[in-house]
Amino acid sequence: MSVPSLTPASQLETFKFYSNNQVHEAIMHNHVIMRLAKVLPADMRDEAYHVAHSLSQNYPTVLSPANDVYRVWVDVRCPDDFGLFRSF
Repeated sequence: MSVPSLTPASQLETFKFYSNNQVHEAIMHNHVIMRLAKVLPADMRDEAYHVAHSLSQNYPTVLSPANDVYRVWVDVRCPDDFGLFRSF
């Protein structure tokens, strides 16, 4: 069973890339390109951990807390479309 990496947002450098007619926000973590899967407000911490843990069962995943939000990043090879699931 895998668990997501926990990395503070302040330690991540983001960039953008274009794929499937969409611009995605991304990071490089442990030599894996990861795209933004979900953004949740800080008061939804448990939901953020749940989403990150679920994704980490099949793909490398990072949970990055910041002052006001949690961001969940997942390996770009994950075929799921997260555009509709952003909560913040």
